[in-house]
Amino acid sequence: LNEIDMTPLATFHGKDILIVEDNRINLSVFVSLIQALGANTRTAQNGLEAVAQVANAMPDAILIDLHMPLMDGYAALAVLMDAHGTALPPAVATSANATPEEDRRCKAEGFIDFLPKPVDPEKLKAVLDTAISYSVPAPVLDRARGGFLAGYNETLYEQTIPRFNKSLTALAPAQPTPNHVRRSRR
Repeated sequence: LNEIDMTPLATFHGKDILIVEDNRINLSVFVSLIQALGANTRTAQNGLEAVAQVANAMPDAILIDLHMPLMDGYAALAVLMDAHGTALPPAVATSANATPEEDRRCKAEGFIDFLPKPVDPEKLKAVLDTAISYSVPAPVLDRARGGFLAGYNETLYEQTIPRFNKSLTALAPAQPTPNHVRRSRR
């Protein structure tokens, strides 16, 4: 058998991963593998618990099963995206239903990746490494678009810039969290 390298990485040290899984065995496997990488784990057994946990404390990444009772992974992600917008950390979908259609749907709904079950530890490590380091470039001021939106009124445009900057500051999370771009929902 090939040995799997689950050596803790500096990337994972102290990171908080929320694992949302209703199956005790799958949950145990995810917790063991992720903790072996050096990350801290929290668990939820369904989407409702996940929503409550994220409202209480924002994790660095979320690993979420798609098919659970009470609230499935798709519904949970939709609620989380509506509530937290770009402050929501990257979410990775997991499912035993490993079809190309499921993978496409996950990405269309806003998950950054899809992990089929049973999970491949190397793939889990790679996906979480990507999720934890996911970021978005800072917004760039588009002067041409701003001028157009201000009706090419230079005074109005110059008065709007400070309000724009203030709104960006208000949208920033209170504590540093990995931000990411979500695909817009239909």
